[in-house]
Amino acid sequence: MQTELHRSERIARAPRTRTRTRLGRRRGLQAVVAVLAVLLTGSIAAPAHAETFASWDDVQKARGDEQAQKDLVQRITDEIAALEQQVTDAQALVTKRGEEHDAAQQAADDKYEDTVQLQRKVDAADEKATRSQEQAAGLAKQLMRSGGQNLSGTLLLSEGDGTDDLLDKLGTMSKVAAKSDRIYVIALQDRNAAKSLSDQAQVALTELDALKAEAERLLAEAADAQAALETALEEQTVQKADADAKLAVMAEDREATEDDYQAGVRKRQAEADALAASQGRAGGDVSPGQISASGWTAPLPGAYTSGYYGPRFHPIQHRMIFHAGEDLVRGATCGTTQYAVHSGTVVFAGWNGGYGNYIRIDHGGGVSSAYGHIANGGTLVRNGQQVVAGQPIAITGTTGGSTGCHSHFEIRLNGNPTDPVAFMHGQGVSITSTH
Repeated sequence: MQTELHRSERIARAPRTRTRTRLGRRRGLQAVVAVLAVLLTGSIAAPAHAETFASWDDVQKARGDEQAQKDLVQRITDEIAALEQQVTDAQALVTKRGEEHDAAQQAADDKYEDTVQLQRKVDAADEKATRSQEQAAGLAKQLMRSGGQNLSGTLLLSEGDGTDDLLDKLGTMSKVAAKSDRIYVIALQDRNAAKSLSDQAQVALTELDALKAEAERLLAEAADAQAALETALEEQTVQKADADAKLAVMAEDREATEDDYQAGVRKRQAEADALAASQGRAGGDVSPGQISASGWTAPLPGAYTSGYYGPRFHPIQHRMIFHAGEDLVRGATCGTTQYAVHSGTVVFAGWNGGYGNYIRIDHGGGVSSAYGHIANGGTLVRNGQQVVAGQPIAITGTTGGSTGCHSHFEIRLNGNPTDPVAFMHGQGVSITSTH
């Protein structure tokens, strides 16, 4: 603020100071344009006039010249339109990146469920193969009895001279041999089946790792797009307030003053205060839950479950998917506050496809929590922000692929989903009134 005040201390008599500050703002815009250009791989070009925003000097020079003022008004209008288009393009990119990550994350979660089910088959096959091996080993011990002699020889040399006795002995030998062969074949088949399933499981795990890596890459791209959008919105707000002040001066055809500059500052502050107040009112009706001895708390205290963790039929996509979280409802739900369940770092806060407005917090040790369907304007934290357990982070809504107001809550371990109710119970916290 010191720099801006110094810049505008005497608008008419300090053009160099003013030029330096305007250059700083232009550089801020250039940074936004550069980020968008990289993210869009060249699909959006920087506005041709991005480095030449109308200055207060231009306003002073146009004073008393009707045509010059008319041209300057058009120039300022075009500049604002370009900023608005830049925000529109940035928003479109955020939506695109969010949808890409959402699809990739769902693919990874579905594959994770496949690997879990496949591992269960591997475990069952291993158990069956072990039983078959034990049975074959038992028969081998039986064949090795009588001082290591072959069981067939023992039967033929045993007492009994009649033909019937010999036939009986031969029959017994045949049965023993057949049983031995059958048990051996079964044991071999069971072991081969277990190995085949184990090989399939290993392939599935490799595929899962690739899908998880792709999901994380796309989440990082979505975070970059969100950051570019936020910067573009801030730049638009600054330039729009400044432009409105300049247009007001030209409309009155008078000399610009310090108060004209401050009018833009006051307008920006009023908009920020109004947003903060609306968010405060929206989320002021819920208090954070008790924090456990291990430092964890409920995301939406007093909630009950409306959708469970695990495979389910998606009501919007009309197909079976793996539901990676727990859907929580409390009262009317929309407008209620959600809280960070543990201390950590916000690694994503923005739009994320079917999740709608979405927050993910890294708690360290491979553990992260996520919160979906947040209300528009209800995200109370930003990427990179440090949070503590029980800190308000969001206002509940129904954005994205949602059929009603609720909080979609997830816990992930090394990127894989886990039952959030069971995990939180292990931390000494009940997140639903039904558990």
